[in-house]
Amino acid sequence: MELLLNGRSLGRRPVERGGHVEWRVPYAPGRLEAVGLRGGRELARDTVETSGEPVRLALTPDRMALAGDGLDALPVTVSALDAQGRAVPTAQLPVSFELSGAGAIIGVGNGDANSHESEKAGARRLYNGLAQVILQSQRAGSGTLKLRAHAPGVQSAEISLALQAVPARPAVPAAEPVTQLDYWRISPPAAQRPDPNLVVPDNDMNSWGWGEVPMQQAPEALPWRLYRTDLRLRAEHNNGRAQLLFQQLAGRAEVWLAGVKLGEKTSAAAAEFSVPIPQGAAQRQLTLLIESQAAQPSGIRGRVVLKAGR
Repeated sequence: MELLLNGRSLGRRPVERGGHVEWRVPYAPGRLEAVGLRGGRELARDTVETSGEPVRLALTPDRMALAGDGLDALPVTVSALDAQGRAVPTAQLPVSFELSGAGAIIGVGNGDANSHESEKAGARRLYNGLAQVILQSQRAGSGTLKLRAHAPGVQSAEISLALQAVPARPAVPAAEPVTQLDYWRISPPAAQRPDPNLVVPDNDMNSWGWGEVPMQQAPEALPWRLYRTDLRLRAEHNNGRAQLLFQQLAGRAEVWLAGVKLGEKTSAAAAEFSVPIPQGAAQRQLTLLIESQAAQPSGIRGRVVLKAGR
């Protein structure tokens, strides 16, 4: 490795693999060059120069185009240059930004860990001569974005970025939020219509069973059964506009909630059935009374869901 100051060699030094070398150089304005050598042949060179006062801003984008899909974003480096076009690492200018076209400034920064400036703003002070602004396209197809940067006492900068039309990204429709009721207690069959508000002792672990939707009872001699679960309602289901939907209910049926009959299905055929949910307590007991027909299966044969009302 060789180091040159204003064209004068300060000597060559070997570099160990994975290591580095250093020189102690008295400061002098001008040009400092580091040259990487192997066998006397130059492999790399890097140069820094003493800069003058900043006279203009420069904007350097990561690339010159964005996808016009409302999702693409890119960073733009902001710097201050002197009259010879050299970066001025001591510049601390406050820079403001203007953006026109179908896009938005979604962030700014400068690498200063002690800065209290907002990172969601249209301005940022240079730190060590640099700052950054991040742009995002809006869903506009094609077009042009223009970014302008201004700072007091220096020439402004402007760049134009192309918005490119891109195919829509593959997607599926958003699923409607639903709450599914899966687990139910099931009474033993009865010959006579039972009371839908029958109280089952907490310690009764034998006469009532448990079931998970879908539940279909085979044809049986005794036609009546109760199905029961606890209904826990979030705010969007407890505003008086929600619906309780049985996607397939077999047999005649009555739906009861906290002792109040909500609706009755009069046909024995398996079909969709829904009832409105009145506003009330956030947790209530839901009971389904089903009467089967002779030689016909009965029960909850499809999902049971709560659908928020609009």
